[in-house]
Amino acid sequence: MTCKTCGERQEKLVKLFGKTIKVNIICSCREKELEEKNQRLKIIKKNSLMEKSFYNKTFENWDFEKGDTKLYNLGIKYIDNFKEIKEEGLGLLITGAVGNGKSYLSFAIALLKKGVPVVCISINGLLERIKETYSTLGKEGEWEIIKFLENADLLVIDDLGTEQNTEWSISKIYTIIDSRYRNKLPNSSYNKLSS
Repeated sequence: MTCKTCGERQEKLVKLFGKTIKVNIICSCREKELEEKNQRLKIIKKNSLMEKSFYNKTFENWDFEKGDTKLYNLGIKYIDNFKEIKEEGLGLLITGAVGNGKSYLSFAIALLKKGVPVVCISINGLLERIKETYSTLGKEGEWEIIKFLENADLLVIDDLGTEQNTEWSISKIYTIIDSRYRNKLPNSSYNKLSS
């Protein structure tokens, strides 16, 4: 079998314990694709506004006394079905009281471990970052951030609804969510609004 893109072989016959078996091999275009994805993951992880303390918070060490069991089950289901969710461009909005596990970001952590490019940001941190670019990069800085956010398979926005409700902030949030919606990329939002 050969790659339809580069024409290189994707299988090889090898002898193992006296038997000839067929093994899959990676062609150069697939290897390049994987390398680019890994680079993208590194850049996204580096630029994510997610605090380092969240990296060790996973479903494996979920605190059922502090975290909501329904939220845990929803997270597992979301991750298990992420491929289909991404293809449909479906998002997720989680609301609830402080302390039920919304900001735990287990969805994103689990997806990061599966090699899915995820950006986790607080809405206030994102808006501040956009404002900071105006003094150094002007309007182009804002578009760089938006393009960066478009490169993530999943965008997790924490504390949505806690930002100052100004025309500027509403416009920026709309632009980000709309650009992802048009590209059928899912967003997950967590907020402290009552459900």
